Amino acid sequence: MSAQNTPQAPAVVIPLDFPHTLHDAVARDVADRLQVHPVPSRPLNWRPANAPPGAKWSGTIAPNGYWDYEFIGAWQGVKYRFIACSEHDESYTASVKRAGNSPGQPERYIQDRELFDFFVCGLSSLECFCYGLYAFASDIDRQTLPFSSDQHKRNATIRNTVKAFIKSFPQEPLTKALSQFEQENDFRDWERIRNVLAHRVTPGRDMYELAGIPQQSWVEWSDGVTIDEHTTKTRRQWLAQILTELLTEASAFTTKFK
Repeated sequence: MSAQNTPQAPAVVIPLDFPHTLHDAVARDVADRLQVHPVPSRPLNWRPANAPPGAKWSGTIAPNGYWDYEFIGAWQGVKYRFIACSEHDESYTASVKRAGNSPGQPERYIQDRELFDFFVCGLSSLECFCYGLYAFASDIDRQTLPFSSDQHKRNATIRNTVKAFIKSFPQEPLTKALSQFEQENDFRDWERIRNVLAHRVTPGRDMYELAGIPQQSWVEWSDGVTIDEHTTKTRRQWLAQILTELLTEASAFTTKFK
């Protein structure tokens, strides 16, 4: 079979609002650092931490864990979770346009499913970003950012990443950007909604009408979140903007320390 007739796997479409140039620049910087400061070679039968029970490996573990392995997965997660978030935004918005803000089944289920996945994937993109940063920075300051055990990795949350950067890199613009981001109401609202959806309930919908005027009515879901065509659209815009701001400073940081 000639090359031109070989079936090609469909490409993953990266949304235009994802800052892929900055995202890729950070990955290149990390690759450059690994050329200068390589992680010790893994044993031939090395297995990641999530290997099946009974899996064995020999040799000495790297001084701060195989942070590069964790970074690669996290950085892929930043992009993949954003792509998924954008797809759920589009699917939810299409459903609202098609069926309104308080439809019967199955559209009600479709909207709730897309909202759940939108908030989970969007926050996951930010969590992967901070986890990847923590992994990279652990190779610079192993005392403040230990990364050699599963517990260390579980501790690499958004807030702990911010705290670690404040301690290790107090003068870096990236640290300022991380601190400001973590304090933003948009981030905290997103986190709160995700936690409600993932750990508590599937919210109902409250319908309001202003002074008996049907044209001035609205539907709320989960602590004041208005259900309309803009529910996910405006939040996706914020996510793209904050990722662009954070990746701008992350790129400068990784260039400095590569």
